[in-house]
Amino acid sequence: MKKLFNRLIHKKHITLLLVYSGFHSLIMIFLSLWLVNQHFVYGDERILFQATAGIKKIILGMENKPAPEDYIFVNCCYDNMLTDKLDEEGFSFGNQPITDRKKLALFFDRLNKRTDSYKYLVCDIFFKDSSSFDSLLYSKLKDLKKFIVPYHLSESGTIDEPIFNVNRGLADYRLIQYVFMKYPLVSNDSLKSLPLRMYEDLSGNKFEKKGMFSYLGGKPVFSTIIIDFKLRYYELLDRNADRMYNLVNLGDLIRMTDSAFYKSVNNKIILIGDYYERDIHQTLFGKMSGTLILLNIYLSLLNQENIISFGLLFLLFIGYFAISFDLFSSDDLKDRKYGKKIAQTKFGKFLFKYLSFVLYLGIISVAAYFLFNIHLNILLLAFYLKAVDSLLKYIRNKKNNKEMPL
Repeated sequence: MKKLFNRLIHKKHITLLLVYSGFHSLIMIFLSLWLVNQHFVYGDERILFQATAGIKKIILGMENKPAPEDYIFVNCCYDNMLTDKLDEEGFSFGNQPITDRKKLALFFDRLNKRTDSYKYLVCDIFFKDSSSFDSLLYSKLKDLKKFIVPYHLSESGTIDEPIFNVNRGLADYRLIQYVFMKYPLVSNDSLKSLPLRMYEDLSGNKFEKKGMFSYLGGKPVFSTIIIDFKLRYYELLDRNADRMYNLVNLGDLIRMTDSAFYKSVNNKIILIGDYYERDIHQTLFGKMSGTLILLNIYLSLLNQENIISFGLLFLLFIGYFAISFDLFSSDDLKDRKYGKKIAQTKFGKFLFKYLSFVLYLGIISVAAYFLFNIHLNILLLAFYLKAVDSLLKYIRNKKNNKEMPL
C-alpha cells in the first residue's frame, strides 16, 4: 500500500511538472518573439550572431546567393554636379555636390522608352535639395512604372520628404553599438521601410499590423529582423570572383549604345546608389554600402526569413520545455544520476559552477539560425531564467525549513 501511495504521489508530481514546464515554455516563446521585435542587441549577443553566421556562411558555405543576372548595381558617387547650399532663411552661401540630375534624367528617359526592359528600379538617392534640372528629371521620374526612392526622418522625428512626389519608402539605418544589426520594417506604426515597399510592389503581398501582431501576405511575421547578409560588400567589389555582380558607374551606363544598354538592364532589378564614398555603414560583416543593405533586407523578405513558422515555434517549445523541466524539477542537475557522473570530473565541476542558462539558450538560438535564419535575443531571457531559478530555490528552502522538526 505504501509503495502504491508513493507511486501515485510520484505520478502526480510528474504530471504537475509537465504542466508547469509546458505552460512556462509558452511564456518563454512569447518573450522570445517579443524580444526579437525590439530594437536592441547586447554585446555578447552580437558575438554569437557573428560567430554562428561566420560558421554557417564562410566555413560551411550554407547560403543561397542572389543570382548575378537578376541585378545591376549603378554607382553614382562619381557623377556629381554643383548646386546652391542654402542657409536656414533660404539664401545661398556657397555650393554643394549632388548626384548629376541631368545624367539621371537621361538614364530614366532610356528606361521609359522601353518600360519592359527592367524589372524594378531602386534609386537610393535622397532628393532633398533643388537644382536647375529638377523639372526635366521629374518629368522622366514620374513616368517610370516600377521604381522607388528613399525618404528619412529628421532628428526630431518628423518626416523629411524628397522634393519629388513619387513612390517612396523610409530608408533610415539605426546603429547598435556603432554597428548596423537590426532593421525595423515599419517605424512609428505606419511608416513602411523602402525594402518592405519594394517587396510589396514586386510580390503583391501586403504588410498589415493588427494589434500586437504583424502579417505579411497573411502570414505572421517579425516586424524587426536581424539581417542575414546574403551579399557582402567585398563580394560586390571583387572583379575576379566566380560569381561576378554587375557594378557600373552611371556615366558609363548612359554612354552605352542602345543594344548594350538594354542588354545590361535586361529584366533586372536596378539599384542606383553610392557604393564607394559617403553611404557606407558598419555591419556584422564589415563595411557595406547603404544600397546593398537595403537589397539584403529585401532578400530576407523574399526568402521569408521573418516568417514566424510552425517549425520555429515547435523548436522553441521543445528547447524551452527541456529548460523548464530542469528549472521546475526539485533536484539540481548535478544531483541526478547522469549529473553526478559529469560532476566527478574537473571539467564537469567547472561546467556546473560557471555554466548558466546562456549556454542552453545559445544552443536554441544557433539551431533557430541554422534552420530558419532567425537570430534570437537570449541575454534578457537568461536573466529571466536566473531570476525564476533563484525564486524557486528560495521557495523550496523556505518550505524545507518549515518541515524540519523543532
